[in-house]
Amino acid sequence: MGRELLKDSSGCVKHVDAKESAVITAVLKDVDDVAINKAVLQSLTLTLVNAEDGTVLNGRDRQDILDTNNGSVTEDGVVTIKLQPADNAVCGASMNEIEEHYATLRWTYADTDGDPMSGAHQWVIQVHASP
Repeated sequence: MGRELLKDSSGCVKHVDAKESAVITAVLKDVDDVAINKAVLQSLTLTLVNAEDGTVLNGRDRQDILDTNNGSVTEDGVVTIKLQPADNAVCGASMNEIEEHYATLRWTYADTDGDPMSGAHQWVIQVHASP
């Protein structure tokens, strides 16, 4: 599973203020690095945890986001996840510190032969504990 810092559209690391909304956009890809068509997508889940202690944030523990729960997918496999303020709550950081959260996206799909396949990606979200 790949892991990367959450970045904005210009490629800069995105810092999120505590209890601020944020949007994650990504393209689902198969093992050959080809975009997955929504028609073959079988599941799409999001897990959101505090990186330090693994506390699940806002009940997002393998939560279904396939066109529900603030998630959407276009026909050509572009995923949009709208994180809500409660998704970016700070659990332990002191004021003006950064707390890292992991957002893990998992998906299953049928390949061109109809065989079941899966993929996953993880982002590190840097949440700023602000007053």
